Amino acid sequence: MEKRKNGLTLNEEEIKALKKRFSQLKTRKNGYIRNRIRAILMIGEEKKKQREVTKKCKIGTNALNRWIRNYKAAGLKGLIDKPRPGKKSKLTKEQKEELKKIIEAGPVASGYDSGIWTCTIVSNVMYKKFNVKYSISHVSRILHSLNFSYQNPKKNYPEPTQKNKKTGWRINYRKSKSV
Repeated sequence: MEKRKNGLTLNEEEIKALKKRFSQLKTRKNGYIRNRIRAILMIGEEKKKQREVTKKCKIGTNALNRWIRNYKAAGLKGLIDKPRPGKKSKLTKEQKEELKKIIEAGPVASGYDSGIWTCTIVSNVMYKKFNVKYSISHVSRILHSLNFSYQNPKKNYPEPTQKNKKTGWRINYRKSKSV
C-alpha cells in the first residue's frame, strides 16, 4: 500500500496569516478553529506526519484530511464550521422582544412577589403570555440570547463586632464540648 501525501505546502504569507489568526483566537468558543489552524500549521509549516498531528490535536485522520481539503479549497474560511440549523424556535422574534420588555419591567410588574427573575418564573410568564413551554435550562439559554445574564444578589450582613466574634466562638465551643 502506498503512503498518501497530504500535499499541503504553505508560503510565508499563509503561515503569517495562520499564526496571526491563531494568536487572536483565545476564547473557548473559538477553540475548535484554533485546533484546526494548529493542525494545518503542523502539517504545512513543520512538515509533521499526519499520525503525529492526529495524536497531538486529538482528532481522527479523516477529520484532519477534511480540514486540509477545506483549507486548500477556501483558506481560513474553510476551517470554520457552517451553521447547523436547529429546531425552529417556538417564540417569534416579536414575542422575544415582548418577553425582553416584560423582563426589563421586573417581576413585580408581572404580578410576582419576587424581586428577582428566576428561570422558573420566566418559564411561567412565557406559558401564560405566549402558551409556550420550555425547559428551565432552555429558558436560561433564551435569556442569555436576549443579553440577560445570571446574577447572584449580594447579601449584606452586618459586620459583627470583635466582642461578638469572641463570644460566639466561645459559646459554640462550649456547646460542642458538652455534647
